[in-house]
Amino acid sequence: MSSIKVKIAVTDASYFISSPNNDLPTNFQYGPQTTSFEWGGQGYNIENYRVDPQGLDLQNWNSAIEAAYRFIALYPNETGYPDLGTEASFDGEFAVYLAIDGSKSMESVVSTLGLSDTAIADFSLIYSWSETAASLSEPEYKDFVAELQTIQKFATDEADAAVAACAAAVAGGNSYTWNAVVDPNGVYSLPAKVCSTDECCTAYKPVYQLALLQTLGVEIFASVGISADTISKKHIYKFLQSGGQN
Repeated sequence: MSSIKVKIAVTDASYFISSPNNDLPTNFQYGPQTTSFEWGGQGYNIENYRVDPQGLDLQNWNSAIEAAYRFIALYPNETGYPDLGTEASFDGEFAVYLAIDGSKSMESVVSTLGLSDTAIADFSLIYSWSETAASLSEPEYKDFVAELQTIQKFATDEADAAVAACAAAVAGGNSYTWNAVVDPNGVYSLPAKVCSTDECCTAYKPVYQLALLQTLGVEIFASVGISADTISKKHIYKFLQSGGQN
């Protein structure tokens, strides 16, 4: 039967996963720390290696990967990723972007398994990675995420208030002018916009909200040294432990 070979970190030992049905693994789920899937009726979790899995320090793959994809979710065009929609950017849904790279990695594994009934595929991943985020301590990383969540709420609240004011103005037979979005250097990220219909108010809300979020996010990411230029691809081929069943 075909099998997946998983290399264990530190010891460089390996373990093998296989299915007695000679089928192929399915239902992959991707996260910064864990990849899960089903194969032959059994669920598996493969955990990425962490420098100190028992300690509080976040100097590991988890923070490095998550931070990179948080940036990608907010600035997909700057990082060469497809734009998956404003909701992914608003909510920091970085997992949908991480899944793009996870799927590419697993396509190679599944393709190798399908070559023959005795094929052996090495389990590996190629993910985006932020070297600077990998060196942050746990408190530093938590502060960084908390700041991102703060601007997400601020942008949402501002957009909600503006669209309500826009709707009220239009209902009263008037037009409404949305504020321009200006970055800290005084550069206009988004010019002012005049709406005179409900359709305009509704359609412009996500545009305004995203511009606010992206503009505010630049400084937060820069404070921890994360930019499109500092994000690179990393090959992950050593994992935390053997077993992997759930």
